[in-house]
Amino acid sequence: MARADRERVPSWKIVLRLVPYLRSQRLWAALTVLFSAIYAFVRIGVSYYMKVLTDAAVAGEYEAFLRLLVQSSGLLAFDLAMYYVWTHVEARLTAYVMRDLRDEIARHVQHMSLSRLEHYHSGDLVTRLVDNVSGIASYLLLVAQFIYQPLILAVSIVFIASINWKMLLVFLTITPLSAPLYVWVSRPLQGLNRQLKADEARASALVEDTIKGAAVVKAFGLRSMLSYRYGQLAARLQRTRLRAQKLSAYLLLVGQILRYLPMLGTIVLGGYLAYRGEMTVGSVMAISTTMLWCTAGPIEALLALVRRTRETLPVIERVLDVLDQPVEPAGGRSLHKGDSLPAIAFDRVSFAYNGEAPVLEDLTFEVAEGEVVALVGPSGCGKSTILRLLCGFYEAQGGTVRVFGRWLKGPNLTRARNWISIVTQDTSLFPLSVADNIGWGRLGATRGEIVAAAEQANVHGFVAQLPRSYETVLDEEAVNLSGGQKQCIAIARAVLKDAPILLLDEPTAALDAGSEAIVQDALDRFAEGRTVLLVAHRLSTIRNVDRILVLDQGRICEEGTHEQLMRMEGLYSRLYINQLDEPAGSLLAGVEVDA
Repeated sequence: MARADRERVPSWKIVLRLVPYLRSQRLWAALTVLFSAIYAFVRIGVSYYMKVLTDAAVAGEYEAFLRLLVQSSGLLAFDLAMYYVWTHVEARLTAYVMRDLRDEIARHVQHMSLSRLEHYHSGDLVTRLVDNVSGIASYLLLVAQFIYQPLILAVSIVFIASINWKMLLVFLTITPLSAPLYVWVSRPLQGLNRQLKADEARASALVEDTIKGAAVVKAFGLRSMLSYRYGQLAARLQRTRLRAQKLSAYLLLVGQILRYLPMLGTIVLGGYLAYRGEMTVGSVMAISTTMLWCTAGPIEALLALVRRTRETLPVIERVLDVLDQPVEPAGGRSLHKGDSLPAIAFDRVSFAYNGEAPVLEDLTFEVAEGEVVALVGPSGCGKSTILRLLCGFYEAQGGTVRVFGRWLKGPNLTRARNWISIVTQDTSLFPLSVADNIGWGRLGATRGEIVAAAEQANVHGFVAQLPRSYETVLDEEAVNLSGGQKQCIAIARAVLKDAPILLLDEPTAALDAGSEAIVQDALDRFAEGRTVLLVAHRLSTIRNVDRILVLDQGRICEEGTHEQLMRMEGLYSRLYINQLDEPAGSLLAGVEVDA
């Protein structure tokens, strides 16, 4: 649902989106309702004993007073016990609901497509999934109040009416005057908090960018510029927060008026009626106590809930915005290789990023099983996009992408990924042990299989020198490893997966010559017997591939072996001649990252 559409949805419908999470905890929800009802009646019982105790004292009935005093003391003890049980049950309900919500969000994000995830800045996404979910948690702590406060208000109104209907009439006349004013004043709070949460997310994103790019910031002297940008965001946050606090102060004033006006009116009327003999002093005391704790208090709490709801709605919207994103379908039939089916097939494929100019147009080609094919062409011609489509990170807007004859769409996607390994320039390692990082290539792999994959990827030698060998935990971003070592671990992970299709997207571009030789040796051995599709930059390194596809403006303009393409004297020939001065490497070296 788009943000503009969500803003038009009534507030109560947005809040009701949380109900399924309450429904999943039926037992604790039922206990919350039960103990809320018990606690409400106990509180009215306290007001009743206030009445009879006062009347017994005024009348001089000391034996009855002592008996009632013992009973009221027991009731007060029971009241405290019920309050403890009620808050404990409420806390359990909230904790379990938040656990379920966090679990669902984590699963949902994992199943979102890469194209959807890229719509969010990572800092903004973390803010939504951590801070905003915590905001919902604090809001759900008030869930029992939605049950208790209306119940105690209804019971107290009946109690006041049973004592004197005139007192109830005064209360019902004065109270509605302030309630609509409170709701009207609180209305802008929702928009202010929506803006506040969005600005906080922008500030978090800027801080994350600054931390991740600390080396660039220092090298290029960007501290002043980034400080200025953050200062602007901080100032905007301050202005928005002050406006929200000013509005909250107005709401507090209205709430106090709502609390004291009905109380003052009923006390004045109660004193007058007691003077005329229409009420006892105990009745006036009971109604005053009820007004203070069981009537004005619940109304004030309900109006505070209105304010909290308006404050929390933008938080709920930001979390629901993520949960409403479509996910990749799971399941599908198992893939089977066939002699007559190509390993990779693109049929009239077209693709554009976010409605921009097409990157690929009417692209058609096939890669046979066991064939090594290179993609070359100028930057921006769509080489890396082909690999992303093949991995299912994006969905083609036109045409079909198939792996061993199976269309990469719908539930087939997750099955097809089991047949594909990809090694890119940007290595993704996790702050886990070396063994875990390799083992994630195939869950359930034994230590022997992990070590064997490491040996094939030229990892075992340097891992054995680490303080705890394979149990060494990598730092964040694996800064305790060199670029070549990180790349070799990524290759070991791909080796362990043992997929028949290997995609290479510039895995050695950022490495020095020594590291590149080590990584390239691992890639050469890993590629044997597999279908390989690589994006090539150093054209001198792909002279011996089975076939070269030359792309220009999203289309294949030339195709053939190195010798055939050189004889054509076309785009490939010009690109190759321009790179004659570059040193030659091995068969699978070098790939170019672009659109």
